[in-house]
Amino acid sequence: MVFLSHDVDEIEWSWRRKLLMAVKHPSTLTGGRKHYWGFDEIMDLEKEMGFRSTFFFVAKKRHKRDPPYSIEDVADICNELRKGSWEIGVHGSYLSYNRKEFLEEEKRILQSTVGEDIIGVRQHFVNFDPDITFKIQESTDFAYDSTIGFNEISGFAPGICHPYRFAGLSLLELPLMVMDGQLFWHEKLSREGAVQEVSKLLATVEEYNGFLTLDWHQRSFDEYSFPGWAETYTEVLSHLKSMNVFSATGERIVDWWKRREAAQFERRLITKDSVDWRIVANSAIEDLSLRILVPGGSKYRTPDVQSKARYSIEERNSEIWIKFDAIPEGERIAVSMTK
Repeated sequence: MVFLSHDVDEIEWSWRRKLLMAVKHPSTLTGGRKHYWGFDEIMDLEKEMGFRSTFFFVAKKRHKRDPPYSIEDVADICNELRKGSWEIGVHGSYLSYNRKEFLEEEKRILQSTVGEDIIGVRQHFVNFDPDITFKIQESTDFAYDSTIGFNEISGFAPGICHPYRFAGLSLLELPLMVMDGQLFWHEKLSREGAVQEVSKLLATVEEYNGFLTLDWHQRSFDEYSFPGWAETYTEVLSHLKSMNVFSATGERIVDWWKRREAAQFERRLITKDSVDWRIVANSAIEDLSLRILVPGGSKYRTPDVQSKARYSIEERNSEIWIKFDAIPEGERIAVSMTK
């Protein structure tokens, strides 16, 4: 499962960058193009490859580290994205991580802009206080956060590659594993090295049937400022497509996770020579996997599966994975294994 996302931190060059680029690239003096815009390129690319992603916008500038644009500057593109089935999320301003009134106002502004509820948030600069930020987000009626991650290196900051809930909260965390700036600025990777690093993380996620969040700022499609970054994202999407991964917006992933949580084990029966499970899907769900750990030396036969849903069985060392394509609501699945 992959969550593609884009933090919107800048939408056009500052006057300092315009002067710098005028010296380095005189052709940028003409044309009037917004070199940090990038939305059209991303939409065209993702649409062509069959993906949709989430864009996180800051609704109000409160601090010098907040993006310099206003909500009026991005209102039209927010609505265009929604019409194309991309998701809009709140990029919590730099000071909103511990100020509920700030985050509430920012959510309200962005919801008013797009005319619908917004359920996702990611704090700007990965700025959070573990004792208060996520409680504030939940009390502000966000369904998910996607802030937890390293600032300077890619990887699994929580130590796992799955969504999870914080103790005592219903807020779902979609942890952040890869950012473009981590790969190129901090890890100083080449384009090929960046693709290899993402591929390595994806291999780990595939091994554990896990989850990966990718954050690629839309401004990185400016080839003058970020040479090779757009091509890297394109290569990553091509790799994802070849892997046939389940990729969705944050709101769709939250919906899927709730459906997964609704699936229940009705019965589990274990004897000396057999094991038997009965599972009921209380909500329709796609791409559900059942992982069975088989103790070393055990001589269980391939599982017998009784289900109307299409499925495949894969053996991985001491594990057996049963992957279901689409399970209808109310479906009861029987899985049994005998020696």
